Amino acid sequence: MPALYGIWMAFLLMLPAGVWAQQLCQVKIRLIHANDSSAIPFARIIIADLNGKTVASAVTDQQGVSMVNLADTFSSKVRVQCKPLGFEAYTSAPLSFDRQMHDVVVLALSRLPVQLAAVNIFQQQLTKDVDKLVYRVKQDQFSGGTGSAELFTRLPGVTMVSGAVKLNGRSGVLILIDGKGEFKSQSEQLAYLATLSADQVDKIEIMAFPSSRYDASISSVINVITRKERSIASIRANYSQPLYMVTGDFGSSMPSGGMSANLNFKIRKIKTTFVLNTGNQRGLEKSSGENVVYDQFRFTSQRYAQTAAFRIAPGLSMDYDINKRSSAGIEADISFTPSTISNVSEHYTFSNYSNAAKDSVITAENRYRGERKSIRTAASYKYLLNEKKNSHLYANFIYVHNPAVNANSIARVSDINGASFAGNYLRNTTSIYNGSVILSDVLKAAWVSTEFGAKLNALENSTKQVLNGGNADFHYRERIGSLFFSARWKLGKYQLISGLRSEWVNADAVFRQAGKDETAERNYFKVYPNLVIQHDFSSNLNASLGYTKKIRRPLMGDINPSQQVMSNFRTQSGNIGFVPAYFDRIEGQLTYKQLVVTLYYESSSNRRVFIPEKDKPFEFKAANVGQMKQYGIAAYQSFHISKWFSSEVNVNYAYSTYHAPGLSYRFDNTNLFEISSTNDFTISDRTRIQATIYYNAKMNLEYATYGDYYSSSLTLKQILLKNKLFLNLSVNDPAGIEKVRASTFYPSQTDISEAISNNRTFSLQVVYNFPLGQKFRRQVYKNRTDGEIRDQ
Repeated sequence: MPALYGIWMAFLLMLPAGVWAQQLCQVKIRLIHANDSSAIPFARIIIADLNGKTVASAVTDQQGVSMVNLADTFSSKVRVQCKPLGFEAYTSAPLSFDRQMHDVVVLALSRLPVQLAAVNIFQQQLTKDVDKLVYRVKQDQFSGGTGSAELFTRLPGVTMVSGAVKLNGRSGVLILIDGKGEFKSQSEQLAYLATLSADQVDKIEIMAFPSSRYDASISSVINVITRKERSIASIRANYSQPLYMVTGDFGSSMPSGGMSANLNFKIRKIKTTFVLNTGNQRGLEKSSGENVVYDQFRFTSQRYAQTAAFRIAPGLSMDYDINKRSSAGIEADISFTPSTISNVSEHYTFSNYSNAAKDSVITAENRYRGERKSIRTAASYKYLLNEKKNSHLYANFIYVHNPAVNANSIARVSDINGASFAGNYLRNTTSIYNGSVILSDVLKAAWVSTEFGAKLNALENSTKQVLNGGNADFHYRERIGSLFFSARWKLGKYQLISGLRSEWVNADAVFRQAGKDETAERNYFKVYPNLVIQHDFSSNLNASLGYTKKIRRPLMGDINPSQQVMSNFRTQSGNIGFVPAYFDRIEGQLTYKQLVVTLYYESSSNRRVFIPEKDKPFEFKAANVGQMKQYGIAAYQSFHISKWFSSEVNVNYAYSTYHAPGLSYRFDNTNLFEISSTNDFTISDRTRIQATIYYNAKMNLEYATYGDYYSSSLTLKQILLKNKLFLNLSVNDPAGIEKVRASTFYPSQTDISEAISNNRTFSLQVVYNFPLGQKFRRQVYKNRTDGEIRDQ
């Protein structure tokens, strides 16, 4: 018995050592997709010894992570095995684990190749989603060398003329990138997109009826949605020059160049994108004109201009996932144009109106120098309120500061009065403060989703001017408060989006000049409804009908009476009494596969036109000039003929009528007809020719007639190194001699002008794409900063 007792005590003493020997160590294993580093959830992982015997097993969670408990007495090596659905079976090399191990074992798995026989899979490139058309970007071997801005000429209803983007003939389109960019101009956004290869773009949304979360002044939106997985960086360098703008001059004496970079990387857990765009652009222009004033005298003019502008624009964007429910992001963008120079030589010959006898000659040198900055910072926050409903809270704050300096000096030499000098100096500063809170899908059911929120926007502008020795000051303040609500309904084959936005506006302006003050104050409240309904006849055919009410608020150039020198004689200024313009729009749209047909009607009031002041034929001032009604039709069709040729064609026609009591127009009705096309000819796997054309028929406006014009570009795209190195050679003719030919007819004068030179250019671009750092997935801020465009 004592011996048996001793054995039992020895066993108890040995037990702690055995327990210690059987302690478990936790091994963290993560499964990811080998191509895009996305997580592989709900996959079974097996840890087996070298003989194939299972030692432990576990299942990955939604983030692709599993915690495996392994006894540390197992000192021999093991293998990790798994075979998730749709992925190739994976067996690791022999591994060793111990309690001191803290690193995560990351396993990258490849998908199984899909073998299909006699089956064609086709994802429709163009789809209709109630209030927007969604264009999915086609990816091929040339996408890595194509700038994202080039995609705009392929979009339904969209045309690009001399760098300006229009939708169904309407200008003022807001361009967003991942829902951001409401305080950036079209040129700034297009410059950013030029740094981003087309293979980094997932889809583009074209919204003719922006929802109520957008400012009421936004009539249409193009939103570029980029791919969220980032690991590729790109560098671009380009050279351009005029190409026989003037007969006999090749143009090599006026070179332009630029460079851009788009880098994506991680700084610990911070997902970072850095963009740099810089360039120096030079140009020249020759034009001639003939003017008749008050039927008393006439003059002819010749103008020769040389321009140069240097620009640098760095941008930084960072996202940080705080936890599973919340994330934050910050952005900082600077656009700096330290030098814009324009040297213009003007020659005028005056003559008698009745007998054309020469009166006098004036020669002027108009020298302009400008400097402009744009500093924009944004902070954003997203919080998941309800995981089941996928409801979110979005909050953001934006600050923008835009200082600018413009200086003109004009030296005149007259054969009658001798020499004289004039000068104009403008210092302009605009600051914007914007904050918003948006709640998405807090109220949600199977057949309806909602969104509502509040936004505040404050704008301040200060302008100081010295014109020919006289001083002038202009100050403007504007505050906008808004509440909005929108709902999306799904009722069988019908889908409906309804929205309501209310805005309170308080604005005041003061202009001081020569001891005299002009003041204006406006306080108004307005409600802007928005309604779109869509019926789906089939997966390829649907029709929609929509109505919206919008406002065009005065820009600084509309209300600031400070004069801007346009030429030796002509100045242009705003009107402190300028009032907003309102318009109503009704649009019906039919979509069938890759065909889109749009019918639209628009009625607007208080339209803006710059017209000469009474008894001051060379001083143009902004004026509200009555009502306009417009009826139009637009069509888009995409063609694909084998793999060698594809084309996208846009056609738009609009008929407009004008009416203003007590005011006489030169033309009471006008016509607009335009057609554009982008065509790809794929010569081989490494060579493609792209041809883009645009034609606008002769066009009448209220006080002007523009001759028909045609512009084109031809680009050779060559792949030098697959997916990495690309070469693009282009000849662009955006404004030929026939394009800039116009006649204006004001009550007091007529003006006929045309270009002597063209704007034809030759350009060369080299694109290099390369991997940089870790792959990561950008955070999606659905409504983070979109919705405000009150920027000037």
